[in-house]
Amino acid sequence: KIAIVGGVATAILWGERDAFLETGLAAASAAYCEDATLRTFPRATHWMQHEEADAVNAELLAFLRAGEGENGGLRAARS
Repeated sequence: KIAIVGGVATAILWGERDAFLETGLAAASAAYCEDATLRTFPRATHWMQHEEADAVNAELLAFLRAGEGENGGLRAARS
């Protein structure tokens, strides 16, 4: 039995040209999370953090900043 990830925001970033993991797995993974955001990168492979570095960094920064004000978010992690 697989548990649903709850109580925590989850970002899923996925390269659509990934030769190892098909794109459908991204949506399937998000379905196991109560609060998931999914962003795919059409030209990226499994190494999207290298191929689309600026876009990946922007997505991660926006995701992390969105959680700063939430109870138990980044503020708790910084203390």
